[in-house]
This record gives sequence, C-alpha cells and structure tokens, in this order.
Amino acid sequence: MERTTVGRQKLVEAVSTLLDEALFELASFLDYLSHKSLQRRTPTGNATNFL
Repeated sequence: MERTTVGRQKLVEAVSTLLDEALFELASFLDYLSHKSLQRRTPTGNATNFL
C-alpha cells in the first residue's frame, strides 16, 4: 500500500510541474483511459442485448 502512495505522490508532483497546454493533453488522455477501462468492464459485443 505504501508503494502506491509513493507512486501517487510522484504522479501528483509531476502533474504540478506541467504547463497548461500539457494539462489539457493529459486530461484528454485520462478521459481516453477511463473510456477504455469502462469498455473492458462491459461484456464484449451485444451479448447483454441479445433477445
């Protein structure tokens, strides 16, 4: 658990040094990762809509 906290802290520090333009790009990438993660959680194809 401590390892995750250290990783998160390094990530926060790295983000805090980014320029505004890079923050916009990072936000877009995070949206993409979130969308990709949601797709992996749902069943593939339209199996849930079958009949």
